[in-house]
Amino acid sequence: MGDTRETQSMRVRVYGRDYSIRSTEAAADTERVARNVDEAMRMVADSNHVIKSTTEIAVLVALHFANELDRTRERLSEVLRKVEKTTNALSRAVDDDTLPLE
Repeated sequence: MGDTRETQSMRVRVYGRDYSIRSTEAAADTERVARNVDEAMRMVADSNHVIKSTTEIAVLVALHFANELDRTRERLSEVLRKVEKTTNALSRAVDDDTLPLE
Protein backbone atom coordinates (compact mmCIF):
# COMPACT_ATOMS: atom_id res chain seq x y z
CA MET A 1 0.00 0.00 0.00
CA GLY A 2 1.19 3.52 -0.77
CA ASP A 3 1.75 6.39 1.58
CA THR A 4 -1.60 8.01 2.32
CA ARG A 5 -0.27 11.01 4.25
CA GLU A 6 -1.31 14.33 2.79
CA THR A 7 1.32 16.71 1.44
CA GLN A 8 1.34 20.02 3.23
CA SER A 9 3.11 23.29 2.54
CA MET A 10 4.96 25.14 5.24
CA ARG A 11 7.65 27.74 5.72
CA VAL A 12 10.80 27.22 7.72
CA ARG A 13 13.68 29.55 8.49
CA VAL A 14 17.24 28.28 8.22
CA TYR A 15 20.31 30.44 8.68
CA GLY A 16 18.36 33.66 8.24
CA ARG A 17 16.50 32.61 5.11
CA ASP A 18 12.90 31.46 4.68
CA TYR A 19 12.17 28.33 2.68
CA SER A 20 8.85 26.99 1.41
CA ILE A 21 8.65 23.25 1.98
CA ARG A 22 6.15 20.66 0.79
CA SER A 23 6.23 17.51 2.87
CA THR A 24 4.17 14.58 4.06
CA GLU A 25 5.96 14.71 7.40
CA ALA A 26 4.32 16.24 10.45
CA ALA A 27 4.87 20.00 10.67
CA ALA A 28 6.55 19.63 14.07
CA ASP A 29 9.03 17.13 12.61
CA THR A 30 9.88 19.37 9.67
CA GLU A 31 10.32 22.34 11.99
CA ARG A 32 12.59 20.29 14.28
CA VAL A 33 14.76 19.23 11.35
CA ALA A 34 14.97 22.84 10.14
CA ARG A 35 16.04 23.95 13.63
CA ASN A 36 18.72 21.23 13.70
CA VAL A 37 20.08 22.37 10.33
CA ASP A 38 19.96 26.02 11.42
CA GLU A 39 21.82 25.25 14.66
CA ALA A 40 24.44 23.17 12.83
CA MET A 41 25.04 25.92 10.28
CA ARG A 42 25.42 28.51 13.03
CA MET A 43 27.87 26.28 14.91
CA VAL A 44 29.99 25.81 11.77
CA ALA A 45 29.93 29.54 11.04
CA ASP A 46 30.82 30.43 14.64
CA SER A 47 33.63 27.89 14.89
CA ASN A 48 35.26 28.67 11.54
CA HIS A 49 35.70 32.37 10.82
CA VAL A 50 37.49 31.67 7.52
CA ILE A 51 34.39 30.23 5.83
CA LYS A 52 31.89 32.96 5.03
CA SER A 53 29.97 31.38 2.15
CA THR A 54 26.55 30.06 3.07
CA THR A 55 27.03 27.37 0.43
CA GLU A 56 30.30 26.18 1.99
CA ILE A 57 28.71 26.14 5.44
CA ALA A 58 25.73 24.17 4.09
CA VAL A 59 28.04 21.64 2.40
CA LEU A 60 30.00 21.11 5.63
CA VAL A 61 26.76 20.60 7.54
CA ALA A 62 25.48 18.19 4.86
CA LEU A 63 28.73 16.20 5.12
CA HIS A 64 28.40 16.10 8.90
CA PHE A 65 24.80 14.86 8.74
CA ALA A 66 25.67 12.33 6.01
CA ASN A 67 28.48 11.00 8.21
CA GLU A 68 26.09 10.71 11.17
CA LEU A 69 23.60 8.86 8.95
CA ASP A 70 26.28 6.41 7.77
CA ARG A 71 27.41 5.71 11.35
CA THR A 72 23.81 5.24 12.46
CA ARG A 73 23.14 2.81 9.59
CA GLU A 74 26.26 0.84 10.53
CA ARG A 75 25.15 0.63 14.18
CA LEU A 76 21.64 -0.40 13.11
CA SER A 77 23.05 -3.13 10.86
CA GLU A 78 25.15 -4.45 13.75
CA VAL A 79 22.12 -4.48 16.08
CA LEU A 80 20.03 -6.26 13.43
CA ARG A 81 22.78 -8.88 12.98
CA LYS A 82 22.83 -9.47 16.75
CA VAL A 83 19.04 -9.74 16.87
CA GLU A 84 19.06 -12.21 13.99
CA LYS A 85 21.79 -14.28 15.63
CA THR A 86 19.91 -14.35 18.94
CA THR A 87 16.60 -15.14 17.21
CA ASN A 88 18.20 -18.02 15.33
CA ALA A 89 19.78 -19.38 18.52
CA LEU A 90 16.45 -19.19 20.36
CA SER A 91 14.64 -20.82 17.45
CA ARG A 92 17.14 -23.68 17.39
CA ALA A 93 16.82 -24.08 21.15
CA VAL A 94 13.03 -24.26 20.91
CA ASP A 95 13.21 -26.67 17.95
CA ASP A 96 15.70 -28.86 19.84
CA ASP A 97 13.48 -28.68 22.90
CA THR A 98 16.46 -27.48 24.94
CA LEU A 99 14.92 -24.21 26.03
CA PRO A 100 13.39 -24.64 29.48
CA LEU A 101 9.83 -23.41 29.40
CA GLU A 102 8.07 -22.81 32.68
